[in-house]
Amino acid sequence: MEDQKIPTPALVSFGITRQCDLKCKHCYSDAGEREADELSTEEAKRVISDVAELGARLIILDGG
Repeated sequence: MEDQKIPTPALVSFGITRQCDLKCKHCYSDAGEREADELSTEEAKRVISDVAELGARLIILDGG
């Protein structure tokens, strides 16, 4: 099997959590209660580090 290079993402949008009780009219997020399978803080930090190592030029964080 050949080694395959992962392409460098230009932009990554990461919805950290669905949990939010503000209900802002301008918000497009489908927020509400926290999902049972959401990543822990440490897992989310690892994802962000991995994305940065891939060379992403822009990481958008939302949620919460």
